[in-house]
Amino acid sequence: MLNSGGLSALEGRISTYTDCVKKLQIHLLALCGLCGTAGAQTAAGAQDLDDLSNQVAQFLRAESGAAPDWQIRVLAPQSTLVLAHCPAPVFSLPGGKGPLRGSIRVGVRCQAPQVWNLYVSATLQEMKTHYIAASALEAGHILRLQDLSAIRGPAADLPKGAATEPGQLLGRRLGSAVPAGAAVPYQQTRVVALFKAGQAATLKLVGAGFSISSEGRALANASEGQMVQVRTTSGQVLTGQAAPGGIVVVPQ
Repeated sequence: MLNSGGLSALEGRISTYTDCVKKLQIHLLALCGLCGTAGAQTAAGAQDLDDLSNQVAQFLRAESGAAPDWQIRVLAPQSTLVLAHCPAPVFSLPGGKGPLRGSIRVGVRCQAPQVWNLYVSATLQEMKTHYIAASALEAGHILRLQDLSAIRGPAADLPKGAATEPGQLLGRRLGSAVPAGAAVPYQQTRVVALFKAGQAATLKLVGAGFSISSEGRALANASEGQMVQVRTTSGQVLTGQAAPGGIVVVPQ
């Protein structure tokens, strides 16, 4: 058993221990409060990485002078990256100015309120439309607009000989079969002549409320839509657009 002196000493130790626990609790609460405040400040003041990527894309379009048909893709920084918000980031091209094509890196520097540096990867590529077969087409088929579908992709991946305008193909005859979804190469088509040199042609001039026709002969071969010269019976040479039915439409 403890005597009165020992009991007093034990009580003193317990009191001291209790005071220490209370002080420790106070310190922990204060520390947690600071952590919460810092966390809130970090979340509120963090740089929006998507917005930063958009700014990089705008910078590249301005620097490259890229037309709207050029595609700019920016690889967004890792979402785990935390940077202080920068109201006026400065962008630069590490390689200096020059043709901006393919894969490049853009330097991003923040000078205030907190200094940080970052490199962002991006690609610039020209996009072009070319035409593919909307369905399977047989050799000898004369191409019409409904035979074609437009598809858009990087110019560097364009199939060899692919037509980039429908007018390059319309009215032409296929030299070989083309499967559905395949590019229709211009080189595999042949002109379908509506007129041959020396063939009789009907010149037609159409205007508001009137139509004038005269006869003549084509001076060259011509397919539908092509311009062809026609010599009239009076010897005058007129130029018009070849149309089906032996007609050449003369513009006003």
